[in-house]
Amino acid sequence: MTDGELRWWLTTIVVLLVVNMVRAFFPAYLGKKGQNLADKEDIAAITREIEQVRSQYALVVERFKAGNQLRFAALDRRLQAHQEAYEHWRHLLRMAPQGRGDRDAFRIVSTECSIFWEKNCLYLEPEAREAFDKAHSAAVQHNFLVDSARPDAADRLIQTSDEMRQCGEVLIRTVQLPGLLDLDTRPVEESKNPL
Repeated sequence: MTDGELRWWLTTIVVLLVVNMVRAFFPAYLGKKGQNLADKEDIAAITREIEQVRSQYALVVERFKAGNQLRFAALDRRLQAHQEAYEHWRHLLRMAPQGRGDRDAFRIVSTECSIFWEKNCLYLEPEAREAFDKAHSAAVQHNFLVDSARPDAADRLIQTSDEMRQCGEVLIRTVQLPGLLDLDTRPVEESKNPL
Protein backbone atom coordinates (compact mmCIF):
# COMPACT_ATOMS: atom_id res chain seq x y z
CA MET A 1 0.00 0.00 0.00
CA THR A 2 1.22 3.35 -0.87
CA ASP A 3 1.38 6.35 1.31
CA GLY A 4 -1.59 7.94 -0.40
CA GLU A 5 -3.76 4.88 0.00
CA LEU A 6 -2.77 4.54 3.64
CA ARG A 7 -3.69 8.15 4.22
CA TRP A 8 -6.98 7.63 2.44
CA TRP A 9 -7.82 4.59 4.58
CA LEU A 10 -6.82 6.34 7.78
CA THR A 11 -8.81 9.40 6.82
CA THR A 12 -11.82 7.25 5.98
CA ILE A 13 -11.56 5.38 9.28
CA VAL A 14 -11.23 8.62 11.25
CA VAL A 15 -14.16 10.16 9.36
CA LEU A 16 -16.29 7.04 9.98
CA LEU A 17 -15.35 7.08 13.67
CA VAL A 18 -16.20 10.79 13.93
CA VAL A 19 -19.47 10.28 12.03
CA ASN A 20 -20.43 7.35 14.30
CA MET A 21 -19.52 9.33 17.42
CA VAL A 22 -21.49 12.32 16.21
CA ARG A 23 -24.42 10.08 15.30
CA ALA A 24 -24.29 8.38 18.70
CA PHE A 25 -23.72 11.41 20.94
CA PHE A 26 -25.04 14.39 18.97
CA PRO A 27 -28.76 13.45 19.15
CA ALA A 28 -28.42 12.89 22.91
CA TYR A 29 -26.57 16.21 23.23
CA LEU A 30 -29.14 18.07 21.12
CA GLY A 31 -31.98 16.34 22.98
CA LYS A 32 -30.51 17.39 26.32
CA LYS A 33 -29.98 20.96 25.07
CA GLY A 34 -33.55 21.06 23.76
CA GLN A 35 -34.87 19.70 27.07
CA ASN A 36 -32.91 22.32 29.00
CA LEU A 37 -34.28 25.07 26.77
CA ALA A 38 -37.84 23.75 27.22
CA ASP A 39 -37.33 23.58 31.00
CA LYS A 40 -36.12 27.18 31.05
CA GLU A 41 -39.19 28.31 29.10
CA ASP A 42 -41.49 26.31 31.41
CA ILE A 43 -39.83 27.76 34.51
CA ALA A 44 -40.16 31.27 33.10
CA ALA A 45 -43.88 30.72 32.39
CA ILE A 46 -44.47 29.24 35.86
CA THR A 47 -42.56 32.13 37.46
CA ARG A 48 -44.73 34.63 35.57
CA GLU A 49 -47.88 32.85 36.76
CA ILE A 50 -46.64 32.82 40.36
CA GLU A 51 -45.80 36.52 40.24
CA GLN A 52 -49.19 37.32 38.71
CA VAL A 53 -50.97 35.40 41.50
CA ARG A 54 -48.81 37.13 44.14
CA SER A 55 -49.62 40.50 42.63
CA GLN A 56 -53.35 39.78 42.55
CA TYR A 57 -53.25 38.46 46.11
CA ALA A 58 -51.38 41.56 47.32
CA LEU A 59 -53.98 43.76 45.64
CA VAL A 60 -56.84 41.88 47.30
CA VAL A 61 -55.12 42.07 50.68
CA GLU A 62 -54.55 45.82 50.32
CA ARG A 63 -58.17 46.43 49.34
CA PHE A 64 -59.31 44.36 52.30
CA LYS A 65 -57.00 46.25 54.66
CA ALA A 66 -58.16 49.62 53.34
CA GLY A 67 -61.82 48.69 53.76
CA ASN A 68 -61.31 47.36 57.27
CA GLN A 69 -59.12 50.28 58.23
CA LEU A 70 -61.95 52.66 57.39
CA ARG A 71 -64.44 50.51 59.30
CA PHE A 72 -62.21 50.34 62.36
CA ALA A 73 -61.35 54.02 62.20
CA ALA A 74 -65.04 54.88 62.51
CA LEU A 75 -65.88 52.10 64.99
CA ASP A 76 -65.22 54.13 68.14
CA ARG A 77 -67.19 57.05 66.75
CA ARG A 78 -70.06 54.79 65.76
CA LEU A 79 -70.21 53.17 69.21
CA GLN A 80 -70.16 56.61 70.79
CA ALA A 81 -72.97 57.82 68.49
CA HIS A 82 -75.11 54.82 69.42
CA GLN A 83 -74.47 55.42 73.12
CA GLU A 84 -75.38 59.09 72.77
CA ALA A 85 -78.49 58.20 70.76
CA TYR A 86 -79.52 55.90 73.58
CA GLU A 87 -78.97 58.68 76.15
CA HIS A 88 -80.99 61.18 74.08
CA TRP A 89 -83.73 58.63 73.58
CA ARG A 90 -83.96 57.96 77.35
CA HIS A 91 -84.09 61.69 78.03
CA LEU A 92 -86.77 62.08 75.36
CA LEU A 93 -88.88 59.36 77.04
CA ARG A 94 -88.56 60.98 80.46
CA MET A 95 -89.43 64.41 79.12
CA ALA A 96 -92.33 63.44 76.86
CA PRO A 97 -94.99 65.83 78.10
CA GLN A 98 -97.81 64.59 80.24
CA GLY A 99 -99.41 68.03 80.45
CA ARG A 100 -98.89 71.72 79.64
CA GLY A 101 -96.18 72.36 82.26
CA ASP A 102 -93.74 69.94 80.65
CA ARG A 103 -93.70 71.49 77.20
CA ASP A 104 -90.83 73.97 77.63
CA ALA A 105 -88.53 71.30 79.03
CA PHE A 106 -89.61 68.97 76.22
CA ARG A 107 -88.78 71.56 73.56
CA ILE A 108 -85.25 71.82 74.95
CA VAL A 109 -84.82 68.04 74.86
CA SER A 110 -86.35 67.86 71.38
CA THR A 111 -83.94 70.54 70.14
CA GLU A 112 -80.99 68.64 71.66
CA CYS A 113 -82.19 65.51 69.84
CA SER A 114 -82.39 67.41 66.56
CA ILE A 115 -78.86 68.78 67.00
CA PHE A 116 -77.56 65.30 67.88
CA TRP A 117 -79.32 63.90 64.82
CA GLU A 118 -77.75 66.42 62.47
CA LYS A 119 -74.26 65.75 63.83
CA ASN A 120 -74.42 61.98 64.18
CA CYS A 121 -77.04 60.35 61.96
CA LEU A 122 -74.45 59.01 59.52
CA TYR A 123 -72.61 57.19 62.31
CA LEU A 124 -75.73 55.25 63.30
CA GLU A 125 -76.62 51.94 61.72
CA PRO A 126 -79.45 52.43 59.17
CA GLU A 127 -82.02 50.67 61.35
CA ALA A 128 -80.96 52.67 64.42
CA ARG A 129 -81.02 55.89 62.40
CA GLU A 130 -84.57 55.20 61.27
CA ALA A 131 -85.72 54.18 64.76
CA PHE A 132 -84.24 57.29 66.41
CA ASP A 133 -85.82 59.58 63.83
CA LYS A 134 -89.16 57.80 64.22
CA ALA A 135 -88.99 58.06 68.02
CA HIS A 136 -88.18 61.76 67.86
CA SER A 137 -91.04 62.39 65.42
CA ALA A 138 -93.39 60.36 67.63
CA ALA A 139 -92.33 62.42 70.66
CA VAL A 140 -93.05 65.66 68.81
CA GLN A 141 -96.48 64.32 67.79
CA HIS A 142 -97.02 63.18 71.38
CA ASN A 143 -96.29 66.74 72.54
CA PHE A 144 -99.06 68.13 70.33
CA LEU A 145 -101.52 65.35 71.23
CA VAL A 146 -101.27 65.74 75.03
CA ASP A 147 -103.86 68.51 75.23
CA SER A 148 -105.57 67.74 71.94
CA ALA A 149 -109.31 67.58 71.66
CA ARG A 150 -109.10 65.21 68.68
CA PRO A 151 -111.36 62.20 69.04
CA ASP A 152 -108.48 59.81 68.29
CA ALA A 153 -105.97 61.60 70.58
CA ALA A 154 -105.97 58.88 73.23
CA ASP A 155 -105.28 56.16 70.67
CA ARG A 156 -102.58 58.26 68.99
CA LEU A 157 -100.94 58.95 72.39
CA ILE A 158 -100.66 55.21 72.97
CA GLN A 159 -99.30 54.71 69.46
CA THR A 160 -96.69 57.49 69.78
CA SER A 161 -95.65 56.14 73.19
CA ASP A 162 -95.12 52.69 71.66
CA GLU A 163 -93.14 54.18 68.74
CA MET A 164 -90.91 56.07 71.17
CA ARG A 165 -90.26 52.95 73.28
CA GLN A 166 -89.33 50.74 70.29
CA CYS A 167 -86.26 52.84 69.57
CA GLY A 168 -84.39 51.53 72.61
CA GLU A 169 -84.62 47.91 71.49
CA VAL A 170 -83.34 48.83 68.04
CA LEU A 171 -80.42 50.86 69.41
CA ILE A 172 -79.36 48.00 71.67
CA ARG A 173 -79.71 45.36 68.95
CA THR A 174 -77.86 47.30 66.24
CA VAL A 175 -74.81 47.99 68.38
CA GLN A 176 -74.74 44.52 69.93
CA LEU A 177 -71.19 43.65 70.94
CA PRO A 178 -70.01 40.15 71.81
CA GLY A 179 -69.70 39.55 75.52
CA LEU A 180 -66.29 38.89 76.98
CA LEU A 181 -67.25 35.27 77.62
CA ASP A 182 -68.37 34.86 74.00
CA LEU A 183 -64.82 35.18 72.71
CA ASP A 184 -63.30 31.96 71.46
CA THR A 185 -60.30 31.30 73.69
CA ARG A 186 -59.41 27.86 72.36
CA PRO A 187 -55.77 27.54 71.34
CA VAL A 188 -55.08 27.52 67.64
CA GLU A 189 -54.55 23.94 66.48
CA GLU A 190 -51.40 23.16 64.56
CA SER A 191 -51.90 22.27 60.96
CA LYS A 192 -51.85 18.56 60.23
CA ASN A 193 -50.62 19.23 56.71
CA PRO A 194 -46.98 20.29 56.92
CA LEU A 195 -45.85 22.32 53.99
